[in-house]
Amino acid sequence: MLKTFAGSNFLKAFNAWYYSFSPAISRFIAREEWARTLTRIMLYPLIIVLHISEKGYSTLHDSSPEVAVIISGFTASALLGLIYLTPPTTLMLRRVEAKNRRFGRSIVESLSLVWILSLILLAVSEFFKAALLCSVGAAVFVSSTIMMVGIGASVWITNRRADEELSIRSKRFKAGG
Repeated sequence: MLKTFAGSNFLKAFNAWYYSFSPAISRFIAREEWARTLTRIMLYPLIIVLHISEKGYSTLHDSSPEVAVIISGFTASALLGLIYLTPPTTLMLRRVEAKNRRFGRSIVESLSLVWILSLILLAVSEFFKAALLCSVGAAVFVSSTIMMVGIGASVWITNRRADEELSIRSKRFKAGG
């Protein structure tokens, strides 16, 4: 992945972001046993996701390394969104969606537009070999994929549950009247 233009530029952006806060968090985790335990538990899904996306990259890189990076990045980001973002977002959306069912969908629609623009940005950066543009495009691609998939799954779950509850109420009403 590091040998590809998109992969190396994404990692530059990721490392700049990650190392801006990780030393302080690492010191905290080293001091607190409960934090070490929680961190270990929280990292298991990440390790599995990275393993899955690496397998995908290995399978595809011979035919098109740059496309393989994008696909494996999408796979990892989508799975991370499902695992880490969907559960808390679903809980939050259940409260908000009760008042406004359109709320979650409008967020996903906006994120979808950002996601498409990030792909365009990546394509343009690849064409012109613009490293900074690629770093920005890759960071936006990954973060918008995480949010789009995580929130999208939450919207689907919330709407499905609301539809089921409405159906149950409707059946009860028909049976009673």
